[in-house]
Amino acid sequence: MAGKRKIRSVSFKAKVAIAALREQETLAELSSRFMVNSTQITVWKRPLLISRMCRCHGASCTWWR
Repeated sequence: MAGKRKIRSVSFKAKVAIAALREQETLAELSSRFMVNSTQITVWKRPLLISRMCRCHGASCTWWR
């Protein structure tokens, strides 16, 4: 049986996603530093990328929906 899932706070997820957006470390390095799977980092990073792109294109940004 698998271990109990860890519940991560929103601030932790944001900190990891921002570190991933900076691209100063690889996903593998971030995974070991924050003790999180690299796939999870990618999932947390995606909404930040989308919101960043929508801010650049204005309110008409609906391409991702």
